[in-house]
Amino acid sequence: MKNFFETQVQNLLAAHLSPEDLNRHYLINLWDLHFGLNGIDGRLNEFVKGDWKRIQIFSIVAIIILTMACFNYINITTARSLKRSKEVGIRKSIGAFSNQLTAQFMVESFLMVLISFIFAAVLLTLLFPYFEEITGIRIEITGQGLLKVVPYMIFTLVGVTILAGFYPALVLSRFSISRVLKNTIITPKGNSSIRNVLVTLQFTLVVGMLGLLS
Repeated sequence: MKNFFETQVQNLLAAHLSPEDLNRHYLINLWDLHFGLNGIDGRLNEFVKGDWKRIQIFSIVAIIILTMACFNYINITTARSLKRSKEVGIRKSIGAFSNQLTAQFMVESFLMVLISFIFAAVLLTLLFPYFEEITGIRIEITGQGLLKVVPYMIFTLVGVTILAGFYPALVLSRFSISRVLKNTIITPKGNSSIRNVLVTLQFTLVVGMLGLLS
């Protein structure tokens, strides 16, 4: 399509211009134009040239921070799981199944993520003026723009809920009724080792993030 359009433009110009006035015209990818990629000068207009490497770095940092928050939620929830053991035992004794309890804890995780998401959106809206003042870049939020990011928001909500909530929900739903009612709860096998692995990963991610920003 690109080559066809360029050919048609050249034919149209050749029909109306003399050979000495005829120049080569071709299409430029807006992505390349904005970020100055593939040897294209990104300062052909009054807009600020984008920095693709900086966007990549900040995107990676954002993912690292979000992953660390998920690990923290997993560690805190599993560490406090004993406080909800009696609730699980009572619900199981009256007929609740493990998959029902897992679904309940997943819904709780989703609500926690949703509340955090709303709080972050409000905070982001309040900080926009300061961002514009510091960077000189004005970001306009329109209805059409919001519709484009809604699928990404939903994907992030579901992904974070699964990443942060699935393992704690699995741990809580596996408590034994007899041990709960006898107050002889034993931490699920491998629970502490998984928490140790997550803590180690957090420190690794922090070191990696500092390396990116240095």
